[in-house]
Amino acid sequence: MNTIIGRIAIALILCAAGIANAATAIVHYQRPGGDYAGWGLHVWGTGLAAGEATGWTSPKAFSGSDAFGRSATIQVSNTAAQVGFVIHSGDLKDTANDRFFVPANSPEIWIRQGDATVHTSNPSS
Repeated sequence: MNTIIGRIAIALILCAAGIANAATAIVHYQRPGGDYAGWGLHVWGTGLAAGEATGWTSPKAFSGSDAFGRSATIQVSNTAAQVGFVIHSGDLKDTANDRFFVPANSPEIWIRQGDATVHTSNPSS
């Protein structure tokens, strides 16, 4: 029992110090035509969990789905750090510019095909 209480206390101290700020962020993506084949998420940033950053030629797949469209879950180690992303298929970008979000402020974002806006709530709601 004391071991469990001790571990919980250590976890709380680490979280309060920002050391163990591990979490997930979700990027929702909507393509009205439903043509998701080949489209992926290129992510980078200092707040990503180890191994989560992607190379341009190996984007993260949109493996989840919901009423909005598809989604990708990103593991983050520091939710206060900015995460950069590009949605693309090969060298074709969904929008021209790199985009960013901070998971602590918006742990879920919604992106519509061709719209540069990073929505922090479901725009379909």
